[in-house]
Amino acid sequence: MAARGAYANGLARREAILRAASEAFATHGYRGTSLAMIANRVGMSAPGLLHHFPTKEHLLIDLLALRQERDAERVRALA
Repeated sequence: MAARGAYANGLARREAILRAASEAFATHGYRGTSLAMIANRVGMSAPGLLHHFPTKEHLLIDLLALRQERDAERVRALA
């Protein structure tokens, strides 16, 4: 069963934030990227972004975990 309503919207927003953070970190580096910059890329305020990720460090940790998960999926697909 697919997620619906506010929960689905929250997951989609979280994915958009992670995607924007990945692009910003790749372009400007971790230290050169602000939460406000990432929030702006997804069309939200910095306080709105903090609802999903309480700190930039939390955002980076979740981004790295997602990347590890996707890399593991690719490796399993090759096996």
